[in-house]
Amino acid sequence: MFNVEEQLFLLSVIEEDGDIMPLAQVHSYDEILAEIKGMIEKGWVVSDDKLKLTSEGHNAIQNLLLTQKKLKRDWIRPYFQFRRDKIDENYIYLPKK
Repeated sequence: MFNVEEQLFLLSVIEEDGDIMPLAQVHSYDEILAEIKGMIEKGWVVSDDKLKLTSEGHNAIQNLLLTQKKLKRDWIRPYFQFRRDKIDENYIYLPKK
């Protein structure tokens, strides 16, 4: 089961036709697919040629944002795209310019 931040991230990826690779670094593709199927069953997402948010999906985003605020996690929004794999302690990491 995805937490609130991950559900928000997945819904925003569906809405903006984004990339799920940052989420795939944390969860397996089977888990992501199961979560998307759950969102389709809830009526948040429809699957025609591609995935699209419904009006219930937009309402779900608002409800998840309120839930996140109630949990006082509003100031901590993880950026999965900046997460790096664990490296060896003797390895020197130089970011791209």
